[in-house]
Parts: sequence; structure tokens; C-alpha cells
Amino acid sequence: MTNSLVSVQIIPTVPEGEHVYDFVDAAIALIEEAGLKYEVNALDTTVEGDLHDVLPLIEKMNNKMVALGAPKIISQIKILHVPTGIEIETLTGKYRQ
Repeated sequence: MTNSLVSVQIIPTVPEGEHVYDFVDAAIALIEEAGLKYEVNALDTTVEGDLHDVLPLIEKMNNKMVALGAPKIISQIKILHVPTGIEIETLTGKYRQ
């Protein structure tokens, strides 16, 4: 069981004519490539993993935004760290149909 749930909202400033959704899709693709469990929500993405895996991933996501041409990025992060283990299902399972 992993020890953290990390909510990530990445908000890049995009070049003229570009769409922010393409940048966000690229960030989500990095999460997918990392092989971590995640859920995309309306305003953020929750990643389930160990902090030593998730925090470098967030740095990689920001670097990807720069590589795509974003001159600046706001990243809003919330971390629930439970050393004994935590899963997304623990917090949201009762709301699923």
C-alpha cells in the first residue's frame, strides 16, 4: 500500500494560440507513464503513490510544461501522507456507484 495521496492542479501559461488542455493532457500522460494509480477530476488529478515517487513526478510535469513552451506554471499541490498506507478508495469509495 502506498503512503500518500497527492492532489495536483497544474496551470501553465500557454503561448498565444495554444490550448491549455493540450498541456494538461501532456502532464496527465506523464502520470500514466509513471504507472501510478490516479484519478482525473474536474479541477485536479489525484495521484496515489509514495512521496519519493510522486514529488519527482510533479517536477517532471513542470519541466514538461516548460519544454512545451509555457513561460510559467502554477502547481497547486495537496498531500495526504499516511505512513501506514492510504488509497484513493479509502476516501472516495463510498461515493462510487
